[in-house]
Amino acid sequence: MGKLLEFVMEEDLTDEPLILFLVLASILQTPITYSPESRPKLSNCDVVALVNHGLPERLILRAIDATDNEFDLCPCGLRDLKEADISDAMIDAMLRKSL
Repeated sequence: MGKLLEFVMEEDLTDEPLILFLVLASILQTPITYSPESRPKLSNCDVVALVNHGLPERLILRAIDATDNEFDLCPCGLRDLKEADISDAMIDAMLRKSL
C-alpha cells in the first residue's frame, strides 16, 4: 500500500469492526446529505427561465407539481409573472402548489 498517514496503522485497515464502522458511517450519512431540505426549490425566476428557454408548458406544469417551491405570489410577484408572459395555467399551478 502507498504511504499511509502517520496515525493509521496498516493492520487497522484489515480490522473487520473498523471496516464495518466505515461502511455504516457512509450509509448513515447519505440521508443527511440528500435530505429533502437540501433539495433545490423552484422559484418564480426558475419558472420564467424555463419559459424563456422554450420548455413546453406541459413540462413546466409537471415540474411545478413535482418539486418543492419558494414562489413569490404576492400581488407584485403575480404582476411580474404576467409581465414575463407566464401563462394563467402556470400561475394557477403555482398558486395551487403553494397552498
